[in-house]
Amino acid sequence: MVGKKVALSAAAGQSAGAGTLAKLNEVLGFGKTELLPTDKQVGVALAPEAWGTGKLTLSDEDEARLAAEADAFLALVAE
Repeated sequence: MVGKKVALSAAAGQSAGAGTLAKLNEVLGFGKTELLPTDKQVGVALAPEAWGTGKLTLSDEDEARLAAEADAFLALVAE
Protein backbone atom coordinates (compact mmCIF):
# COMPACT_ATOMS: atom_id res chain seq x y z
CA MET A 1 0.00 0.00 0.00
CA VAL A 2 2.98 2.29 0.38
CA GLY A 3 2.68 5.21 -2.01
CA LYS A 4 -0.68 4.17 -3.46
CA LYS A 5 -2.98 7.12 -4.20
CA VAL A 6 -6.37 6.87 -2.52
CA ALA A 7 -9.61 8.86 -2.64
CA LEU A 8 -12.32 8.27 -0.05
CA SER A 9 -16.04 8.98 -0.26
CA ALA A 10 -18.95 7.89 1.90
CA ALA A 11 -22.71 7.70 1.66
CA ALA A 12 -24.52 7.16 4.94
CA GLY A 13 -27.19 8.60 7.19
CA GLN A 14 -27.12 12.00 8.86
CA SER A 15 -23.40 11.70 9.64
CA ALA A 16 -22.61 11.45 5.92
CA GLY A 17 -20.08 8.78 6.87
CA ALA A 18 -17.88 11.17 8.87
CA GLY A 19 -16.83 8.51 11.37
CA THR A 20 -16.04 6.00 8.65
CA LEU A 21 -14.01 8.54 6.68
CA ALA A 22 -12.07 9.53 9.81
CA LYS A 23 -11.24 5.91 10.66
CA LEU A 24 -10.26 5.07 7.08
CA ASN A 25 -7.98 8.12 6.97
CA GLU A 26 -6.35 6.93 10.18
CA VAL A 27 -5.88 3.33 9.02
CA LEU A 28 -4.71 4.20 5.51
CA GLY A 29 -2.31 6.76 6.96
CA PHE A 30 -0.54 3.92 8.76
CA GLY A 31 -0.25 2.14 5.41
CA LYS A 32 1.69 5.13 4.05
CA THR A 33 -0.81 5.71 1.25
CA GLU A 34 -1.06 9.07 -0.45
CA LEU A 35 -4.55 10.14 0.58
CA LEU A 36 -6.59 12.80 -1.11
CA PRO A 37 -6.70 15.60 1.51
CA THR A 38 -9.67 15.37 3.87
CA ASP A 39 -11.05 18.72 2.67
CA LYS A 40 -11.44 17.14 -0.79
CA GLN A 41 -13.15 13.95 0.47
CA VAL A 42 -16.93 13.84 0.18
CA GLY A 43 -19.53 12.44 2.54
CA VAL A 44 -23.13 12.32 1.36
CA ALA A 45 -26.07 12.17 3.76
CA LEU A 46 -28.66 9.85 2.28
CA ALA A 47 -32.32 10.75 2.55
CA PRO A 48 -34.37 8.22 4.55
CA GLU A 49 -36.25 7.06 1.44
CA ALA A 50 -32.94 6.13 -0.23
CA TRP A 51 -32.54 3.20 2.15
CA GLY A 52 -35.62 1.50 0.70
CA THR A 53 -34.80 1.94 -2.98
CA GLY A 54 -31.31 0.47 -3.08
CA LYS A 55 -30.29 3.31 -5.41
CA LEU A 56 -28.04 6.25 -4.75
CA THR A 57 -29.91 9.44 -5.55
CA LEU A 58 -27.82 12.59 -5.35
CA SER A 59 -28.74 16.24 -5.17
CA ASP A 60 -27.19 18.59 -7.72
CA GLU A 61 -24.92 19.87 -4.94
CA ASP A 62 -23.76 16.35 -4.01
CA GLU A 63 -23.12 15.53 -7.67
CA ALA A 64 -21.00 18.67 -7.99
CA ARG A 65 -19.06 17.85 -4.81
CA LEU A 66 -18.36 14.30 -6.03
CA ALA A 67 -17.31 15.60 -9.45
CA ALA A 68 -14.90 18.01 -7.74
CA GLU A 69 -13.51 15.13 -5.68
CA ALA A 70 -12.98 13.06 -8.83
CA ASP A 71 -11.19 15.99 -10.48
CA ALA A 72 -8.96 16.43 -7.41
CA PHE A 73 -8.14 12.72 -7.43
CA LEU A 74 -7.29 12.73 -11.12
CA ALA A 75 -4.95 15.66 -10.46
CA LEU A 76 -3.34 13.69 -7.60
CA VAL A 77 -2.87 10.65 -9.83
CA ALA A 78 -1.32 12.82 -12.55
CA GLU A 79 1.39 14.11 -10.17
